[in-house]
Amino acid sequence: MVWFLGDTVARNRDKDEATDLETPFPLKRRFNRTILPFLLGLLAALVVAGSYATRHIVEEVYVQQALGQADAMERTLRANHPRAWAILAEESVWKAAPEAGDLDDLDRAIHSALNGGRIEKLKIYDTQGRILYSTTPEDIGRIEHDAPLLGVIREGTPRIVLKATAESAQYELFVRHSGDAEHPGLVFEFYEPASYLNALIWRNTVWPVATLGSVLLLMLLVLTRLVDRAQKAIDARTNALAGVTRRLERFVSAGAVRAALTAAGGEGETRSSRLMDYTLFYSDVRDFTGLAETTPPDQVVAFLNRLVTIQVDLIHAHGGDVDKMIGDAVLGIFEGPDRAARAVEAARAILARLEEEVDILRPLRIGLHDGFVIAGAIGPEDRQDFTVIGDSVNVAARLCDAARAGEVVADTRTLARAGHPVGFGPVEEISVKGRREQLSIRRCQVGQPD
Repeated sequence: MVWFLGDTVARNRDKDEATDLETPFPLKRRFNRTILPFLLGLLAALVVAGSYATRHIVEEVYVQQALGQADAMERTLRANHPRAWAILAEESVWKAAPEAGDLDDLDRAIHSALNGGRIEKLKIYDTQGRILYSTTPEDIGRIEHDAPLLGVIREGTPRIVLKATAESAQYELFVRHSGDAEHPGLVFEFYEPASYLNALIWRNTVWPVATLGSVLLLMLLVLTRLVDRAQKAIDARTNALAGVTRRLERFVSAGAVRAALTAAGGEGETRSSRLMDYTLFYSDVRDFTGLAETTPPDQVVAFLNRLVTIQVDLIHAHGGDVDKMIGDAVLGIFEGPDRAARAVEAARAILARLEEEVDILRPLRIGLHDGFVIAGAIGPEDRQDFTVIGDSVNVAARLCDAARAGEVVADTRTLARAGHPVGFGPVEEISVKGRREQLSIRRCQVGQPD
């Protein structure tokens, strides 16, 4: 039982592999589902990464510029405006509350230190977050607790923050003067309009990113075009292979075609043979030799073509396969759990159909036998035939010889597997060539008897 199930699985795998060879490889669908989204994502990531990198570089330039301005302001105030520097750096001044005149002096000193530099707004904080100086005078003396400011105070790392106002967006740049033993240090907050920085980013980003993106997009279009053409070529070749397969099945059995398509080895290697369990259908024409001697060849050929066509169509209709056609004889095979029952029904249907034909020159006879056969490639490497051989094939042929015109002969074991179909006569014991023991058979007359 395990052997039978394993062999059935192997046969189903062979059929699936043969079907796969006739199915076009879905190159375009897989490209559209995997490669194309990946490339589009890569293109989008390139644009985002380019913009981010440029923005980061420009922001870093602004931070370094702010650090330079803070250092320059400190040096100028120390050297040229010591009183103003003392107002900023000494805590005692702010504990006693600076006078209005001192703040005016500080404002003039800072503007002098800027020397006409482009700074729209400026704040200077101590390490407690108190505003020591602001271009907006009413802010002076207030303590702020913004996260960027506190982070710069604690860590000393410059920060840049984008903030939106009612009029426009602007960047706030926080840099810290490290101070010394006498002065704990100051934090400078510079303000820059976002429009200026964004314009700078746009000018430095758009052309490199657009150029590289255009190249990638062009490559993507070319690749899509190539995949489309490749898919059409694959479809055409697969359809051609399917057409060849269909035409090949007109000359050999479907099993032989599957064996050729699913051969495991390369050129020159043959498919290994297997032991199979089949119900064998064997038919031939009664007194065909006499017919061939007395009938013109064209009429004999037309008669055989019509006779074989009916048999092949009905064998296939009942789930069987035609292994070979030998002159007036046809060897069919049925596999599967209900193979014997389908073989009996096919044989009856064929003989019943021939009764309706008016130009059948000779009646048909059929033998059925269920048993083991060897299925595989027979012959030299350059000319092989995939067929079934064995004693069971010989027995089916001998049962056909024992049948009368329009009759089906099957052994009792095959009929038992078929479920003991009705319409068969009593059991007979006959001797067949090549066997010592007699066979128990039963007959079913469908066509006109001799």
